[in-house]
Amino acid sequence: MTITGVVGAPATSLTRDLVAAIPVAVLRATAAALAVAALGQVPPSLVNVAGGGLAVETQLRVGWLYTMAGHAVSIRATGSGGPVGGLEVGVVSVRLGMLTIAAVAVAMLVTGARATARRVDDAGVRRIVAGAFLAVPYAALIGGVNAGVGLRLDTGGGFLPDATTFAAPVWEGFALPGVLALVGGMLGGWSVSESWHRSVGRSVRAGTLAFVWAIGLSFVGVLVFATLRPEGLERYSVEMWSAGPQRAAVYIGHQALLLPDQAMWVIAPSLGGCVSLRVDEGAHDVLCLDRIPRAPDPATWLLSELGRVEGSPPVAPMPWEAWLFVAVPTAAILLGFHRLGRSAASFVRAAARGLLAGGVFAALVTVIALAGSLWLQVHDGGATRSVALGPDPLLTGSLALGWGVAGGLVVSAGSFASRRLSRRG
Repeated sequence: MTITGVVGAPATSLTRDLVAAIPVAVLRATAAALAVAALGQVPPSLVNVAGGGLAVETQLRVGWLYTMAGHAVSIRATGSGGPVGGLEVGVVSVRLGMLTIAAVAVAMLVTGARATARRVDDAGVRRIVAGAFLAVPYAALIGGVNAGVGLRLDTGGGFLPDATTFAAPVWEGFALPGVLALVGGMLGGWSVSESWHRSVGRSVRAGTLAFVWAIGLSFVGVLVFATLRPEGLERYSVEMWSAGPQRAAVYIGHQALLLPDQAMWVIAPSLGGCVSLRVDEGAHDVLCLDRIPRAPDPATWLLSELGRVEGSPPVAPMPWEAWLFVAVPTAAILLGFHRLGRSAASFVRAAARGLLAGGVFAALVTVIALAGSLWLQVHDGGATRSVALGPDPLLTGSLALGWGVAGGLVVSAGSFASRRLSRRG
């Protein structure tokens, strides 16, 4: 064996490496699970602070349903008892990923995977495998608790049946958190590997960074828009506090957990798409750069639309300032890709990096558009009706791919050319 072969050979076997990494993986996965469980308790805790009077057990169960929603797991409401004037006896499934919880989970899983992967030798995909191992304890913890948690409310009729049971499907409780942990773990393990600094790793970093910039700039854009149009912020504030502190607490708790969802609802129009209401009969665009729903508040508008989905939704013209949101994806791509092609060996490789980074940006936009939409299914006997509100994942992903590929080519090739010109100078 040559000296190079001796230096490059792993010091320990794969099995021994993984065994040494297991305690760290379990500890880090447990910390991430506890963090997302605590975040789920934010809305019911705020309600109790505002005088809601929820029992401790009820608060914990409600909070756990929020935790599951944070992983884009559907929440099923199953009614029992006599028929009612609102929701008939049956099953209603609601899916709305509360992406603040998902973001915290991914951040902690990536950090935990990095710590786990450092316990193994950097040989081949060994560190990626070690990071991915976090998915096992994380999915077991989240799914195991979910299997035993449900919430039954005796509503006594009215809009709901006599009794309604809220629960998350068991298989989703294991599968979706497991997929989230698997992706985060693999990414964290890869990030401490030597291959992370090669062309593919650079492209993945650039595409992810551009997406993070897009989310952040969306928040800034909404704040600027609220400053330019203060009457909208005033109406929102009045609506939030109109029914007392308990309703305000619900608004505040949901606002905190839905910040990335709201950012995605801004990114979609800024790319050239719309937020749409999609029903069995078709789709209606409701929030674009040129129009906005006409209703006193979003909840009233949604309830009215669910009762009259046959016609076009009532909309009002969007103020001209909304067109400034086109700067969000433009600036995000420039900031995320600006150094991507500088270290490329040739123009072709710089262009290839830009294409791959644009694909990563589009993939993230598509996944978040899918998870950040409101999906509602009503099962009544043999009939099922579906309603979705949010950015259309396919259209939004296609637009993001166009932006990402075009921006990646221009910015990456431009940074490569800039480096060549500066070296010649």
